[in-house]
Amino acid sequence: MVTATDKTEVFSLLEEPGDPIHLILTDLKIPQLNAFELATKARVGNEMFPVIIMTTFISPELKNKIQHQPCTALIEKPFGLEKLIQLIEGLALSYNVNNCSL
Repeated sequence: MVTATDKTEVFSLLEEPGDPIHLILTDLKIPQLNAFELATKARVGNEMFPVIIMTTFISPELKNKIQHQPCTALIEKPFGLEKLIQLIEGLALSYNVNNCSL
């Protein structure tokens, strides 16, 4: 597991050679970046893995935007570990069918 707190750290981690990314759990808004930009940058090598975006409010606009993002899901804060695990398991089942793996 790796963590980053801003755009510079995120891009630095993405560019480092090492273990492949299996899942990104991010807030919708990151300093100097948003979750959709992060997902696009992380998937530059055509790697398809789940991105879970945390937010305090899931608006109709956000629900619509997420429908056009492959391998991406929303989770509303606050949430418990059990809910996060269920979401990850659900992503694993549905995305393996669509060539998106954990």
